[in-house]
Amino acid sequence: MAPISVPIASRLPSSLRIAPTNAIVTRVLNRLSRPALLSLALDWLDEGNQSLTAPYLRARGDDADDEDEDGDFYPPAASLEALREHYTDLQNRKGSKRDVLDRILEGDWRHGLSLYQLAMADLQHMYDHPTSQKWTAFQIVPLKAEGDDASAVTAVVDKASLVVPRFHPSSFLRNLQAQILPDIKVHYNFDRHKHLPLLLLRIFILDSPYNTSLAASALPADVDSRAGATAAPRLTNVESSRTIYIAFPDASPFVYLSSAQSSSPAGERAPGSGVAGSSSTSGAAAAASLRSLVVEAIPKALSQAHERYALKPTNLATRNLTELLQRRGAGRTNTAGGGWGIYADEKTTIESPLSTLLPESVASRLEGKNGKGADETPSISSSTKRAASPGKTRDQQQAKRRKQIAAARFGLSAKMGDGCGVERIDIVMQDPFPGGRRFDRAVDRGEPMAVDEGPVPTPADRRRSKGGRRSQIDAALARDEEEAEEEEARVREQARKTAGQEPDEEAETGVDDGESTWRPRVALTFHGPHVFAGLRQLVEAGIIDGEKMPGWMTGEEGVTVGAVRHGRIRGHKGSGIP
Repeated sequence: MAPISVPIASRLPSSLRIAPTNAIVTRVLNRLSRPALLSLALDWLDEGNQSLTAPYLRARGDDADDEDEDGDFYPPAASLEALREHYTDLQNRKGSKRDVLDRILEGDWRHGLSLYQLAMADLQHMYDHPTSQKWTAFQIVPLKAEGDDASAVTAVVDKASLVVPRFHPSSFLRNLQAQILPDIKVHYNFDRHKHLPLLLLRIFILDSPYNTSLAASALPADVDSRAGATAAPRLTNVESSRTIYIAFPDASPFVYLSSAQSSSPAGERAPGSGVAGSSSTSGAAAAASLRSLVVEAIPKALSQAHERYALKPTNLATRNLTELLQRRGAGRTNTAGGGWGIYADEKTTIESPLSTLLPESVASRLEGKNGKGADETPSISSSTKRAASPGKTRDQQQAKRRKQIAAARFGLSAKMGDGCGVERIDIVMQDPFPGGRRFDRAVDRGEPMAVDEGPVPTPADRRRSKGGRRSQIDAALARDEEEAEEEEARVREQARKTAGQEPDEEAETGVDDGESTWRPRVALTFHGPHVFAGLRQLVEAGIIDGEKMPGWMTGEEGVTVGAVRHGRIRGHKGSGIP
């Protein structure tokens, strides 16, 4: 009698195997190169992984199936040692990736690949392509009960606390599993990054209430009542799965969350469905809901009794994990970006950041030279100008001056090939337009305006009016404004309770005079493999004035999405400190 599968709340076991004919298996393995496939197969054949990655081997003393194996294109091996020798021999000679892939799926692992093997293949692809995932940095902030009552339901961020939650993988997974909905099943896999000081958690989610082989089986076929025919089986639960990564840097109060990846390719029409691309549309919505679910579950999994935490966005998103560790890691560069990075360099000793001249060792490193004299030390102050060298033309002197300014503004950062590149920066200018006061006085005098701006569109109207890539600026601004309003209301309420006064209606309904100034919406978007390195090259070329350039253009603010008001980035201002 076949076992009965009952929906339970436990997670998926790593030993659960998926048929090699499943589309998700071939899709995951097809992304790997031939050397990566051979290296992965040798890892599967390791003695320590045999409980989860055992291959299909010929039984010892079984001579009855010799005639059947004669017609097998990939006859099973007799031992693990023979398979290791075979794959090692494949590494030493040339061949095609298709031969290796067919050998794995139709020969040695014909009985299926376990979820642990799929996780290893996914992680191998991420190691081979470091920019395949888009990461967003979140800060773990402690919470405290609002008011004197420690048992209060509402809590606010404790800005004075320096407590960092203790992270234990098994306890974190147990608490995280308690936050997962019971109608889906999740497989977790921890892995230590090969090159960076962080721990990776891969979360693989299936839309199934079962944790047995039924979770990887096809859904029932659809029956067309009009034609009386049965359509093809619908997509399996595995093909409609979602994958998301969480990175935990060492000794850092930050976590990095990747975008949810759908296993179904974009635009693919599901069998049995009548609308092409419907699966991709629903998959994008499901991926977004999955990501929000994980964001809400992480602080709950980290919290303990009398220690509650929350995740706070840092407005830093990139595909480069090295840049995230540089800006939101355990090092000293979290609050010392751009030219201030020289004071966070452990190899140099600088007495005070108020010094106008950089030390000789730092200046030589900024210029990329060794053993040069002190006359080439870049000066931050414009008052310390030196006499021009007699053998140099004016253009050479200006080019040298621009390089010195770029070295002073950017420091040791923003160099091509440093591995800390940011691909996209979205900035909205909220400063008043120069001369806006004159426009306001002209309106007061009754003079007609030259341009009729019309009603100011809302962020929702802008999203409906234009297509293309959806910007994160509107969401970030709405989030910051909501947090600022809540904080202001909370402070005002506490002050009122302390003074024993009634609410001040005039103060609550007052209008800020500064908001009446004309503020045109100007959005700046920078694209490229290394945005700040490109800005540094523009400064060295004289296209951008390095002396008047704002600090957020040098990368010292450490954000990729933000709004500029009064010359400063609103929100975290790059410090990472709430």
